[in-house]
Amino acid sequence: MRASLEVFSLDTGQTRVVLQTDRLIEAPNFHPSGQWLMVNGDGQLFRVPLDQPALHLIPGTTGRCNNDHGFLPAGTVIYSAHRGQGAEIFRLDDPTPISPQPPSWFHGTAPDGKSMTYAAARHGSTVDIYAKPFDGPEQRMTGGEGHSDGPDYSADGSQIFYNCDRTGHAQIWVMDANGTNHRHLFRDANVNWFPHPSPDGQHLLYLAYPPGTHGHPRDLPVALCLCAPDGTGRRRVLEFLGGQGSLNVPCWSPDSAAFAFMRYFQPEDAMPVTSKDLIDAANAAVPRISGAEAQAKLAAGAVLIDIRDSAELAASGKAVGSVHIPRGSLEFKADPSLPSHDPALQFDRPIVLHCAAGGRAALAGKLLQDMGYTQVFNLGGFKDWVEADGPVEKA
Repeated sequence: MRASLEVFSLDTGQTRVVLQTDRLIEAPNFHPSGQWLMVNGDGQLFRVPLDQPALHLIPGTTGRCNNDHGFLPAGTVIYSAHRGQGAEIFRLDDPTPISPQPPSWFHGTAPDGKSMTYAAARHGSTVDIYAKPFDGPEQRMTGGEGHSDGPDYSADGSQIFYNCDRTGHAQIWVMDANGTNHRHLFRDANVNWFPHPSPDGQHLLYLAYPPGTHGHPRDLPVALCLCAPDGTGRRRVLEFLGGQGSLNVPCWSPDSAAFAFMRYFQPEDAMPVTSKDLIDAANAAVPRISGAEAQAKLAAGAVLIDIRDSAELAASGKAVGSVHIPRGSLEFKADPSLPSHDPALQFDRPIVLHCAAGGRAALAGKLLQDMGYTQVFNLGGFKDWVEADGPVEKA
């Protein structure tokens, strides 16, 4: 078993296991009716009825859905999916993106259903909070003070809660819905992500990582914490293996009596996987881009990482400006806590990878995602760079 979809009751303090599966599913939302949950997995969205739990495919998505999704108050699905230059935001009933440009990661809708809030990268590589009326232009709500993420509206729509690492590591912040009056809710040693106010305005739920965590990786010992919307009365209500996928998006029941979350497992008797299984999973998780798209990302501030061996570079040359990090040392170059960390790898900077044909780059991209890097792209092979007239130099 890999994933357990569960609901926690505030009244009883107990969890109900709704569904368990060997598939990696993520980010549960309650439907506004309270009768079913929505999760993502394998690039698709699924409906899970609470009375007869099972994974039912929701048709109409692009096949590249990520774990940023939810509902409009009337029940229309809204979600983010990768297309070309990065994630864009869609309504299920319309194939036209409602985000003005990529990358944009949906997180919440206002209680009146007239606007949404999301994380996006517009100015270099900084991830900021944005808000946008569905019939108007987007507004940048944070100013590059740090990596800002996970926004969600308060119950009355007057505030937006979010997490930001501007003071050193991710903490919970709040601002007025017009983008002013930013302030800490509290400060502690934990790395805190994804604040979600309850619909009745009485509670704030968030995910707490252990001190020293970078980004929001999966499969770590985490805690779900409750407090009042002003940050007082904080308490841990659950501890389990989780992280990425456990609580990314609005997860409260409409009556505020419960919330949904994902618990994960790494069973000792897991079936062995083949190299094809690993590459297929990596290709499903890491967006593939063209040589022209890679060049556009580099012009906007991304870094190009060549993960081939030194002998391959000596034989063919390398892309001008690329950074050579062999696949075998990537874990150590990507960990900021180690002396071997390569400063070219930053959590808030887009990363484009390539190898000789694309397989190793896909695996390397999945590794970086698991380490907390959120803007990772697979160019494919060196030939894809050359065929797009990318400049080459001697290694």
